[in-house]
Amino acid sequence: MYHMDSNNFIIITSKNIELGKNYTLLPLTNQDEIKISTCPNLKIKCYQEKSDRLCIIGHPFYGEIIDNNKFAERYFLLDKNNKKLTNINGEFLLIETKQNSDYLRIVNCRFGSPIFWYYAQRNIFIGSTSYYHLALLLKKNNLFKISRMAFYEFINYRRLFDEKTYDLGTKYLKPASTLTYSGNNLDVKRYWSISYQDNQCSFDSNVNNFIYSLKQSIKRKTSDNKRFGLMLSGGMDTRTILAAFDENPPHCFNLTYSKNSREYKVAKVLTNSINADFSWIKIDNEHESKYLNESIKTTGGMYMTPSLFLGHSAQIQGSVDTILAGYGFDYFFQGMYLPMKDYKIIHPGIWIRRLHKIKGSIAEHFINHISYKTRGLPVQNLIKNKIRSELYEQFYNTITSIIEQASSLTDNIYRIWEHISLGDLSRHITYGGQLELMTLSEYRGIAYDNDLYELYSSLPTLHRYDAKIMRRALKIMNPLFYNHISANTGHPIKYSTNIRLLYRILDGIKMKTGIVKKNSDLPDNFARTWLPIEYVLRNQMMKNVISLKDSSEIDSLNIIDMDKLRKNIDLWAEGKIIGDQTFFVLLIVDYLIKSS
Repeated sequence: MYHMDSNNFIIITSKNIELGKNYTLLPLTNQDEIKISTCPNLKIKCYQEKSDRLCIIGHPFYGEIIDNNKFAERYFLLDKNNKKLTNINGEFLLIETKQNSDYLRIVNCRFGSPIFWYYAQRNIFIGSTSYYHLALLLKKNNLFKISRMAFYEFINYRRLFDEKTYDLGTKYLKPASTLTYSGNNLDVKRYWSISYQDNQCSFDSNVNNFIYSLKQSIKRKTSDNKRFGLMLSGGMDTRTILAAFDENPPHCFNLTYSKNSREYKVAKVLTNSINADFSWIKIDNEHESKYLNESIKTTGGMYMTPSLFLGHSAQIQGSVDTILAGYGFDYFFQGMYLPMKDYKIIHPGIWIRRLHKIKGSIAEHFINHISYKTRGLPVQNLIKNKIRSELYEQFYNTITSIIEQASSLTDNIYRIWEHISLGDLSRHITYGGQLELMTLSEYRGIAYDNDLYELYSSLPTLHRYDAKIMRRALKIMNPLFYNHISANTGHPIKYSTNIRLLYRILDGIKMKTGIVKKNSDLPDNFARTWLPIEYVLRNQMMKNVISLKDSSEIDSLNIIDMDKLRKNIDLWAEGKIIGDQTFFVLLIVDYLIKSS
């Protein structure tokens, strides 16, 4: 069996496409080749059995043990039907080819991670795990045609939906898909579909199911005996993972601007309590501006992320081989993206939160109220008047189409709402942070386990609402973790949203009477890791924002009214209005077009 190791993002091409330098070539057929770049961390292993060839990215496995060699041996023996593919666990991308044939088959996992983009037009197929580099390749070969609608979506929602990308020819490969390309014919099918049928278990039973599935995922994800690390914040997700380690806890890493941060202090208490190895990594005060461009390249400009995970590979790889993180637990088991309604009391900062059952148009409610809608200067104030309604209608149709897909799976209004955001997990707004983690070392998401995913999809909404299931699980696994404060709120993590309301009222009184003063020396005394975007723009990127006034790249999209943009930037520079996320996403768009 032929075996080969290589590194990071892949570019697969058929036909003669000019690539440029720094590519390793692997034979695909007598005429074609697989082109693999030389960037680190996303490991590729290739195997051959007779005329069949299999390249594995990630860690697919049958059963409980991660072992790519054994997986390949078994995979070659199996019929590649939907049932066999559905039984594969883990995060993976499989590339199948045959000698002396133009047959190409791509299979990804149900989480869509590693992410895969493909261009199939005019008898040309190009696939890549890096949209930025794929876009460069398309532009180099005069194949890139801008999708104005995609930029409109990103500017408004800091992410893209469905299959679209920034060019009209490239698509996102949806999770649990098989893509076959042969004889210039493209066929994309889903081999697995999520089920949203609620289980009939009691809350206590589902808590036990969650604990068991979490521990099983940890055993699987750490079954190949590497040196494992965990990005430990002071919130709920990563402390729940840490609490689930029965022995040999991972080396924990915490990133903050200073040790005055509440996130650092909480992480330190948690690791000390179980004698876990702990490393603190200081974030430079100019980190976001220093790594903005690299972040855009890493994420393809499709996710707004503050880039805090970039630039720490030396500290990480010195201690561990594989980094673990808590992404996914917030929206799976905390109900983070359930539709909520806040009822304000006393003043705007004090509110009661309740589940909100949507009445009327789900699409319209989503468009107006989804929590990750771009905040700051209202985007619609910048959109050209003549095309505003046209772009809104196109986006409305996109969301309506996703709702129709979800409605074929369930009639539960909460599930339909969540499916808009979570139906394609590697398109979710938080995936940009995961792409950045992949630059540090090999990356694995503990939540990205088939059993955990199926448990999430079967849990009644009220079991997940307000993190009820995770808080109870923490109480069972580690009472200290359950009782200790959350770095997010400063209150014990065991408290529900509405119990924390009482403490917010008390905190407000203390602050108003001068008993407690609000931290003002950012970032050294900021309680959280993530600095406010408005602060970053004003203190690190003022010149960048002002340069948007003359951006031919933004103007070329024919979406933004440049006169309105200039006027608002001037008002912002004078401190009269807030720019916040709106200006940040425009910086991303400007650089992406300029650099690619």
